[in-house]
Amino acid sequence: MDKIDFTLKKLLKKHETNDVEKLIKCSGILLLHTELDRDTWGFTCSHKRITSIVINQNLTHETSTFVMAHELGHALLHKGVNTPFLRNVTTGTFIPRIEKEANQFAFKLLLNSFENYEAMTKYQILDTLSLPDEMERFIKK
Repeated sequence: MDKIDFTLKKLLKKHETNDVEKLIKCSGILLLHTELDRDTWGFTCSHKRITSIVINQNLTHETSTFVMAHELGHALLHKGVNTPFLRNVTTGTFIPRIEKEANQFAFKLLLNSFENYEAMTKYQILDTLSLPDEMERFIKK
């Protein structure tokens, strides 16, 4: 079992919920929604052992949920690291390892609440989550 699966399994077992906002709060992480530039979806920062997730308040509900799951992944997998902004730019061949891990964590968390996601294509999943097609490379079925 890899680090992402182990962390997610432990989190879901401990808190007995798939709700991303509840998981953030139960993990002792501050969640803030604020105005950010339109290309910035969110970020995670830590200061004096307090972790905060900041989400762009102008995102759709679906995109906001994905960004919260992504940033929760950073908070749990990359403790103490102030992550760069998650931007609405997913093209390109170079994706930093921590961004790839946070995306994979987010998809695994969100897919955990889908009834029959195995029957869905990657593009149907992306459509349901209102995410761009370029994100398909992070979905591991």
